Amino acid sequence: MSVVAGIRPHQFSSDKVFFHTRRLQEVLGGKVVMPSVYEISPVGYCTQKCVYCVSRGYQSRLHLTKSQMENIISQIAEVGGLAITFTGGGEPLLHPYLAGAIELASDKGLSIGLITNGAVRLSEQVVNTLVDHLSFCRISLDTIDKALYRQLRGVDTLSLVLKNIEALVRAKVRRGAQVLLGVQVVWVNQSHSDIEATIRYFLGAGVDFVQIRPVDNVPSDTGFYPPFYLKADEHFLRGLQERFSTSAFQVLLSADKWNEVFEGRLGKGYTGCPGANFTAAIGHDYRVYFCCTHIGNEAFYLGDLREAPLRKILLGSKRRTLIGHVEHSHCQNQCRNHVLNKIITSLQNMDDKMVQGIIATKASQPKPLHWEFL
Repeated sequence: MSVVAGIRPHQFSSDKVFFHTRRLQEVLGGKVVMPSVYEISPVGYCTQKCVYCVSRGYQSRLHLTKSQMENIISQIAEVGGLAITFTGGGEPLLHPYLAGAIELASDKGLSIGLITNGAVRLSEQVVNTLVDHLSFCRISLDTIDKALYRQLRGVDTLSLVLKNIEALVRAKVRRGAQVLLGVQVVWVNQSHSDIEATIRYFLGAGVDFVQIRPVDNVPSDTGFYPPFYLKADEHFLRGLQERFSTSAFQVLLSADKWNEVFEGRLGKGYTGCPGANFTAAIGHDYRVYFCCTHIGNEAFYLGDLREAPLRKILLGSKRRTLIGHVEHSHCQNQCRNHVLNKIITSLQNMDDKMVQGIIATKASQPKPLHWEFL
């Protein structure tokens, strides 16, 4: 499921890891390295109750203090981090200092992304900060049908979300900002006509992309089952991409995920989580976790920033053990590091000459957008 010919590789490209050449070489040599990208959950609470939420079992009323946020950002810059994504846990825009944290991270030379449900009243000042300093802002909404939105996300806030998207688009144009503004559709039970209506709505709304991805399993919820996607669904998605993608607006498909779904290849098929060399998560409880979907899960807790610096925690034995032997039954089928894990495992099973040739070839090509975020 490729993007339109001639367009620079998009921000969901699976080739990003090849532009982290030094770290990749070290990982293939058996080392545990410091991450490139960090996911921060500023608050443990949310304005929504999405049916597919993987974090709901670990949400709380905790939130990072202003000084904790500042310390986290400073330490990430000091240990060679490249990017921060503010995400959940909870809804990051509920944190009163988020705009200040974004400005601080930008001042320290870090790239910043925001994943949000967009259902928070935003001041003009916050909107301006977001478009001025973010590399990307992705708003999850799934549908523009109010009744279906309420069914999927548990609240009646679609009008507010659409209003905020309009404000972000206006501010981006007014300020000549480079931020990529996008919308995410998680395909749960929406009809073809509903998904197409969502695409058509945003086609002329000034956003840069709509991403469509399959819903994943929720390991903590044995009563939630992803749907079965049909061959007709694959043809439908390809058609959407071909009909509506242009140089100014793209329908982006999580290609690796969809290919696994349609080819019946769901499952890990590898040992450990080598991709976690490149990523780490910091929770609203001021503790470091193996990955974002397990913030609050003691099995994936790496250390407390009140007790040890970030570098020491990330180079500790717990992270090394999880990278080599993590128990996948706790994880989503298509988790944060899944594509990275497949790529690294594949490289580990090749002879060194072939590996070096692949890395050299990939790294010589144009960098995907937001390559640093992996």
